Amino acid sequence: MKAIDELREYASECCPEYEPYDSRMMRIADEIEAEVSANYIELPKDADGVPIRMGDEMENGEYRGKVTDMSWDGHFWHVYHGSIAIAPCDYTHVKPDPLNELLHDACMNATRICCEQGVGTNIRIEVDDTELGKFAERIRELMGGSR
Repeated sequence: MKAIDELREYASECCPEYEPYDSRMMRIADEIEAEVSANYIELPKDADGVPIRMGDEMENGEYRGKVTDMSWDGHFWHVYHGSIAIAPCDYTHVKPDPLNELLHDACMNATRICCEQGVGTNIRIEVDDTELGKFAERIRELMGGSR
Protein backbone atom coordinates (compact mmCIF):
# COMPACT_ATOMS: atom_id res chain seq x y z
CA MET A 1 0.00 0.00 0.00
CA LYS A 2 1.37 3.41 -0.92
CA ALA A 3 1.71 6.03 1.81
CA ILE A 4 -0.86 8.24 0.11
CA ASP A 5 -3.39 5.38 0.22
CA GLU A 6 -2.67 4.92 3.93
CA LEU A 7 -3.37 8.61 4.48
CA ARG A 8 -6.70 8.30 2.66
CA GLU A 9 -7.61 5.19 4.67
CA TYR A 10 -6.70 6.95 7.92
CA ALA A 11 -8.75 9.99 6.94
CA SER A 12 -11.84 7.88 6.21
CA GLU A 13 -11.52 5.82 9.43
CA CYS A 14 -10.29 8.51 11.80
CA CYS A 15 -13.34 10.68 12.26
CA PRO A 16 -16.24 9.34 10.19
CA GLU A 17 -18.69 11.41 12.22
CA TYR A 18 -16.84 14.63 11.38
CA GLU A 19 -17.29 14.98 7.60
CA PRO A 20 -15.43 18.33 7.09
CA TYR A 21 -12.26 16.86 8.59
CA ASP A 22 -12.52 13.73 6.45
CA SER A 23 -13.05 15.65 3.20
CA ARG A 24 -10.23 18.08 4.03
CA MET A 25 -7.82 15.17 4.64
CA MET A 26 -8.88 13.59 1.33
CA ARG A 27 -8.30 16.89 -0.49
CA ILE A 28 -4.83 17.21 1.07
CA ALA A 29 -4.04 13.60 0.06
CA ASP A 30 -5.10 14.39 -3.53
CA GLU A 31 -2.91 17.51 -3.58
CA ILE A 32 0.10 15.61 -2.23
CA GLU A 33 -0.33 12.87 -4.82
CA ALA A 34 -0.61 15.42 -7.66
CA GLU A 35 2.52 17.27 -6.49
CA VAL A 36 4.58 14.12 -6.09
CA SER A 37 3.59 12.62 -9.44
CA ALA A 38 4.21 15.92 -11.25
CA ASN A 39 7.72 16.21 -9.78
CA TYR A 40 8.69 12.53 -9.86
CA ILE A 41 11.91 11.83 -11.75
CA GLU A 42 13.07 8.25 -12.16
CA LEU A 43 16.66 7.61 -11.10
CA PRO A 44 19.23 6.81 -13.80
CA LYS A 45 19.83 3.11 -14.36
CA ASP A 46 23.01 1.17 -14.99
CA ALA A 47 23.57 -1.27 -17.85
CA ASP A 48 21.70 -3.96 -15.88
CA GLY A 49 18.69 -1.70 -15.27
CA VAL A 50 19.52 -1.17 -11.57
CA PRO A 51 18.84 2.38 -10.25
CA ILE A 52 21.97 4.39 -9.45
CA ARG A 53 22.17 6.31 -6.16
CA MET A 54 24.76 8.60 -4.59
CA GLY A 55 27.65 6.61 -3.14
CA ASP A 56 27.05 3.50 -5.27
CA GLU A 57 30.25 1.89 -6.49
CA MET A 58 30.19 1.59 -10.27
CA GLU A 59 32.55 0.12 -12.85
CA ASN A 60 33.10 -0.40 -16.55
CA GLY A 61 36.20 -1.69 -18.33
CA GLU A 62 38.18 1.52 -17.66
CA TYR A 63 36.91 3.13 -14.48
CA ARG A 64 35.77 2.03 -11.07
CA GLY A 65 34.62 4.38 -8.35
CA LYS A 66 31.79 5.73 -6.23
CA VAL A 67 29.13 8.04 -7.57
CA THR A 68 30.01 11.43 -6.08
CA ASP A 69 27.48 13.69 -7.81
CA MET A 70 24.27 13.41 -9.80
CA SER A 71 22.14 16.10 -11.37
CA TRP A 72 19.04 16.26 -13.57
CA ASP A 73 18.99 19.03 -16.17
CA GLY A 74 15.39 18.51 -17.18
CA HIS A 75 16.27 16.11 -19.99
CA PHE A 76 19.22 13.95 -18.93
CA TRP A 77 20.94 12.65 -15.81
CA HIS A 78 24.56 13.67 -15.30
CA VAL A 79 26.43 11.17 -13.10
CA TYR A 80 30.00 11.66 -11.87
CA HIS A 81 32.93 9.81 -10.29
CA GLY A 82 34.77 12.84 -8.93
CA SER A 83 35.28 15.06 -11.96
CA ILE A 84 34.69 12.25 -14.47
CA ALA A 85 31.26 12.33 -16.10
CA ILE A 86 29.94 8.86 -16.87
CA ALA A 87 27.18 7.47 -19.06
CA PRO A 88 25.06 5.43 -16.62
CA CYS A 89 24.13 2.85 -19.27
CA ASP A 90 27.84 2.02 -19.78
CA TYR A 91 28.40 1.11 -16.11
CA THR A 92 27.30 -1.63 -13.74
CA HIS A 93 27.25 -1.78 -9.97
CA VAL A 94 30.33 -3.42 -8.43
CA LYS A 95 29.34 -6.84 -7.17
CA PRO A 96 30.43 -7.46 -3.58
CA ASP A 97 33.18 -10.03 -3.05
CA PRO A 98 31.64 -12.99 -1.16
CA LEU A 99 34.88 -13.60 0.75
CA ASN A 100 34.94 -9.95 1.91
CA GLU A 101 31.36 -10.39 3.15
CA LEU A 102 32.30 -13.55 5.05
CA LEU A 103 35.26 -11.79 6.67
CA HIS A 104 33.07 -8.81 7.59
CA ASP A 105 30.47 -11.12 9.15
CA ALA A 106 33.22 -12.94 11.10
CA CYS A 107 34.49 -9.63 12.52
CA MET A 108 30.98 -8.51 13.46
CA ASN A 109 30.20 -11.88 15.09
CA ALA A 110 33.45 -11.78 17.08
CA THR A 111 32.51 -8.33 18.40
CA ARG A 112 29.00 -9.49 19.28
CA ILE A 113 30.22 -12.64 21.08
CA CYS A 114 32.80 -10.65 23.11
CA CYS A 115 30.11 -8.18 24.17
CA GLU A 116 27.64 -10.96 25.05
CA GLN A 117 30.26 -12.75 27.17
CA GLY A 118 31.29 -9.52 28.90
CA VAL A 119 34.81 -9.85 27.58
CA GLY A 120 36.09 -6.42 26.64
CA THR A 121 32.65 -4.87 26.37
CA ASN A 122 34.08 -1.86 24.58
CA ILE A 123 35.84 -3.96 21.90
CA ARG A 124 35.07 -2.84 18.40
CA ILE A 125 36.43 -4.77 15.44
CA GLU A 126 36.15 -2.35 12.56
CA VAL A 127 37.68 -3.27 9.26
CA ASP A 128 37.17 -1.28 6.08
CA ASP A 129 36.63 -2.76 2.61
CA THR A 130 40.27 -2.20 1.61
CA GLU A 131 41.54 -4.23 4.56
CA LEU A 132 38.95 -6.95 3.91
CA GLY A 133 40.06 -7.06 0.28
CA LYS A 134 43.68 -7.54 1.38
CA PHE A 135 42.65 -10.33 3.78
CA ALA A 136 40.58 -11.98 1.05
CA GLU A 137 43.47 -11.86 -1.46
CA ARG A 138 45.89 -13.27 1.12
CA ILE A 139 43.49 -16.12 1.93
CA ARG A 140 43.15 -16.87 -1.78
CA GLU A 141 46.95 -16.93 -2.14
CA LEU A 142 47.27 -19.31 0.79
CA MET A 143 44.60 -21.54 -0.76
CA GLY A 144 46.47 -21.46 -4.09
CA GLY A 145 43.51 -20.07 -5.98
CA SER A 146 42.09 -16.91 -7.38
CA ARG A 147 38.66 -15.37 -7.58
